[in-house]
Amino acid sequence: MSISHHADIARAVACLLDAPSPAHRIYNVVDDDAPDLATLFASVGEPPPDGSDAERARPFDALLDGRRIREDLGFKPEFPHLAEAIAAGRS
Repeated sequence: MSISHHADIARAVACLLDAPSPAHRIYNVVDDDAPDLATLFASVGEPPPDGSDAERARPFDALLDGRRIREDLGFKPEFPHLAEAIAAGRS
């Protein structure tokens, strides 16, 4: 599943607003991880929903491509990995 920290999304929006004329109308804002459902739930200390397993998480196998905003506008996520986002929330 493609995810992104809320602070990175806000920074990406600001980056787009500051861009004089973005080359595209749509940009994906994603971090460098793609955790499965069980990992995402474990990150907040919860078990996955009843019956969840890797096979049931398959709908999230389609990952978004965040290269366009990085290449066109020079955006880099402050929290490129789930572990970093979690650590920042604890500090």
